[in-house]
Amino acid sequence: MQNNPGKKILRDCQVLWRNCIAFMSDNCSVMKGRNNGVAALIKKENPKVVDLGCIAHLGNLCIVKAIKSLPFQVDDLLTDIYYHLNKRYVTLQKYQVQNPLTPSYSKRRQFLLV
Repeated sequence: MQNNPGKKILRDCQVLWRNCIAFMSDNCSVMKGRNNGVAALIKKENPKVVDLGCIAHLGNLCIVKAIKSLPFQVDDLLTDIYYHLNKRYVTLQKYQVQNPLTPSYSKRRQFLLV
């Protein structure tokens, strides 16, 4: 890591390698490679650094794999849900115009009755 911008930033900010405890990145080979990946180069400077990976990226990979195993298309399901809820919303609006809700308060209760 001779001409590494990250190393220069740490040096300029006076951060010691022994004070670095963890490294987090996406899970691609450039970052995780055993020999020349960024994590490997950091571990050469401080072998105690823990390579955490990116939980959001791992979660995304899991979700994509799960969605592909479903017996239906998720985008179709989401479209159906949208139109269902939109239809219900329009129906509710029509009902509220015909039968406006007037709030009333109960003397014995501390909450709003509709």
